[in-house]
Amino acid sequence: GVKYTYVGKEAGATNAALSLGGNSMSNTDAVGTSFTVQQPAAGAVDFAFQTVEAVWEDINGNGQSGDILTIVNGVGSKGQYLSVAFSAVFNGGKSVYAFFGDGRGDVDHDDMVIRIDAVPLPASALLLLGGLGGLGALRRKKKAA
Repeated sequence: GVKYTYVGKEAGATNAALSLGGNSMSNTDAVGTSFTVQQPAAGAVDFAFQTVEAVWEDINGNGQSGDILTIVNGVGSKGQYLSVAFSAVFNGGKSVYAFFGDGRGDVDHDDMVIRIDAVPLPASALLLLGGLGGLGALRRKKKAA
């Protein structure tokens, strides 16, 4: 699994961190707010950052306000001024900080900060999978005999 934890913010605007599975947290949540999702396969971690333009803003310069701007996994941005930066990996390679820049003029990537942690399967789940595999092997051996 993957655990997302809200660490802090500097922004005055409301920003959100989302997992593509539908979970989210906002920079208006309490520091320490978190959610855990199951990553379906190896590869890029599914997450996005999002900000909403206020009625008086035009961050993306398209002449309209109120747009929802999203940057997904650091690519696929809807809003060219959004940015994501990552810290060095820590915790034995199992954690990283993601820093969001919401495109409102500063370039310090502290508008919303989340920690992303790899969460290992519980030992009981591994035991269950091992037991089921053993039963399957016994069944195949019995049919072969």
